[in-house]
Amino acid sequence: PSVSSQVPVPAAQIAHTIVVDSTGNGAPTAPNITLGGGACVVGEQFSFTVQGSDPDGDSIRYAIDWNSDGVPDQNVPATGYVPSGTSQTVTRVFATSGQ
Repeated sequence: PSVSSQVPVPAAQIAHTIVVDSTGNGAPTAPNITLGGGACVVGEQFSFTVQGSDPDGDSIRYAIDWNSDGVPDQNVPATGYVPSGTSQTVTRVFATSGQ
């Protein structure tokens, strides 16, 4: 037969080293936006390109907040990421005129 018992273990401090990386991860640059040729006409597709880069060389994607509510409405590319510095084409049909 087995016998179990409880043995008290006193609290103890164990010495250890913590290394903090102070270099961090830099944010990507704001992308350059190049408008497509021609006029932007309500109800017609309009294209432009975006190109940004990450100072750490990390892959990126572009998040667009079309209605200025602080929440991205479109990611480009739609899934995944592209290498830093890669330009992407964005197309949109605008329903109303304005800026």
